[in-house]
Formats: sequence, C-alpha cells, structure tokens
Amino acid sequence: MKCRYGSISVLLILFLLFPGAARSQEVITTIHLDNVPDVVCGEVWVQDGVNMYFTQTVQEDCDGGGNCSFGIGSGAEGVWLYPARLVADLGQTYAITKIEVDVNDYCGIGCTKAFLYNDGVMVGSTANTTASVPEVLTVVPSGGIADLFAVSSCEGQVLGSTIRIY
Repeated sequence: MKCRYGSISVLLILFLLFPGAARSQEVITTIHLDNVPDVVCGEVWVQDGVNMYFTQTVQEDCDGGGNCSFGIGSGAEGVWLYPARLVADLGQTYAITKIEVDVNDYCGIGCTKAFLYNDGVMVGSTANTTASVPEVLTVVPSGGIADLFAVSSCEGQVLGSTIRIY
C-alpha cells in the first residue's frame, strides 16, 4: 500500500532535523551602495547597518597589494575600484550560507574578486568569469562562519544594490 502523505512526511522530518536548511536561501540583509558618502581610504561609514570602508589591496588582489584608488558613483553605478578593496565588516555574523555581490569588471577575467574571512583567515573566495558585462559573484564560506567580506578590483564596479548576505 502506497502512503498518500509520504512526501510531506519526509519534508517535515528533514525540516525538523535541519531547521537551518529551510531558511538557507533567505536574504539576511542587503547592502545598497547607491548613496555612499564622500570618504577617504580607511574611513568607516555605516551602510544599511554594516560598517564599510575602502582599504588598500593585498597580495591576493589583482595588483599584488598596496593601492587604494576608488571612485564613488551615483545611484545604480555604485562604487569603482581601480585598484582598491571595499570591505564590509560583518561583525560576528554566523551561519552565513553565501554572499552575492553584483560587479562589472573592466580589467579581465579573474581580476575582480570577492573574499570572505573569519578572524583574519580566508574562508571563501571567487573571481569574475566575464569582462565588461555585469556579473554576480557568489562566495560560500567554508564552515558557514564569516566576519568580514571584501571585494577588490584593478578596474571594476561594485554595482548600486549589490551585496546580499544569506
């Protein structure tokens, strides 16, 4: 005899055993870069409840490190990195399943990169696979824990409504 409610029972059991799985694709917060204040390298501002700042590139970036040149666009244009790093300090945000950032790269495949860190250790990274067209970079942290997110480029945009944290 076939159970009429078998599929529902299996889903209910999975939900009870893995409650985080049901919300793993919910957006926790979105950081919009459509109204960034006029700041200098290293100056912190709060954007959508998250501490943000531009900083110098590091060794794993496209230029090998040491530069902080950026531009602040208007509206959907977001911010420009040439070269620089844009950092979002996530505090002690745990159980992150992924972070997405909308970018447009103008320096070539692999030049615009996104990173996740936990306590100074890189726990996830990715790079662009196209150039001169908007692309979504998705970073998944190993272990699900991250306290810092960074995106870098030698010539690229982080677009206006851009960073989604899941």
